[in-house]
Amino acid sequence: MKYIFAVIASLSVAWAQTVPHCPLESILVEFISPITGGKKAFCGYVKDGVTIKHGEEWSFDRSGVLIKKLQYQHGVEGVVLAPTYNIPGTEEAAIGSETKILDTIGELLQVLTLKKSNIGKGMFKVKGCDSRPADWLKGAMFNSPVQKSYIFGEACDVKGSFTANFMQEFPMTLDLRNLQDFTKTNMTLKMSINKSPQGIRYLFDVLDGFISAPTRNANFRVQYEVDINPMTGEANKSSQKGKVFLTKVDGKEVKAEAALMFDN
Repeated sequence: MKYIFAVIASLSVAWAQTVPHCPLESILVEFISPITGGKKAFCGYVKDGVTIKHGEEWSFDRSGVLIKKLQYQHGVEGVVLAPTYNIPGTEEAAIGSETKILDTIGELLQVLTLKKSNIGKGMFKVKGCDSRPADWLKGAMFNSPVQKSYIFGEACDVKGSFTANFMQEFPMTLDLRNLQDFTKTNMTLKMSINKSPQGIRYLFDVLDGFISAPTRNANFRVQYEVDINPMTGEANKSSQKGKVFLTKVDGKEVKAEAALMFDN
């Protein structure tokens, strides 16, 4: 099937008000089907001559009604949202809220990377939280507890103390700032290290996660793994596999998920 391709600048004013907002590295483009009249607007960028979807993708029927949303992370399909309909204040608003919360949880989870020095591009920062990052690899290699205490600082937007353990589940409670209006998180974590062809494979699961703000909160689960160079502590970005599962928003059960990848 052939599609008509147009950069978003060619859209009408009405359509421009109902399209995704793209990450900085993406542009907004549109496909129009000459057969069905349906439209698809998505965020993406070109790499090595190939278009990589990154950000939201919205599908509309021929009358302009929003019927589906997807979320992409550098070409990987993340949030899969059920078909929705453009009724102001109902399904569309709820789905937008879930997508934003998933993005926020992804930012929060930067605090669980073994090496944080290269992490963070927005307001929320964790790269200055850990003055002894080598403790993590030592704890992983020798299955010894890792005691940490983070305080608010110029490059640290979390505060709290915890003891990580690669042998058993452990709790982590942190105060937050500069993460929209969220101020606290509680997580039950499980971490492990396995051998891999590249050195070691670091895995963490958030078995039970909770993030709260004065007027809203959310529950979530996480699965993540990545290959780590044991000599340098550097992560192999191409080996990352992860997902965030949003389970509740303000106490109401939801089903939404997103790919989890860090730009470290």
